[in-house]
Amino acid sequence: MTSFNIEITINQPVSIVDKALMNPDNHPLWMKDLVKFETIKGSPGEVGSIARVETILLSSGNNTEISIKWSGQGKTFMLKLMLPVLRRKLVKQSKSELEVFKQLVETRGPDFTKGD
Repeated sequence: MTSFNIEITINQPVSIVDKALMNPDNHPLWMKDLVKFETIKGSPGEVGSIARVETILLSSGNNTEISIKWSGQGKTFMLKLMLPVLRRKLVKQSKSELEVFKQLVETRGPDFTKGD
């Protein structure tokens, strides 16, 4: 099993951060390789691997501390071998995406599509 934890403080209240995080229209604007988020059948992320992402939002005055815990394991033999090797890249990409999310929520609020 491969896992990691990343954290960041966002200069917006928890209510704004929560709305921004849960808005699927925002996802392609801060998730690097995501073009569209749509569930047609089954659960997101089913193909080839199992991943769990736990997101914790903590209110700190007018700021929000966000902590993302990711853990996953491959279903196939090749993915089982590759995930530990790719861990560093996954952490780097996740930190980068979270920085983009922070910038967007601090400048655009809960709806990133406004202001385009």
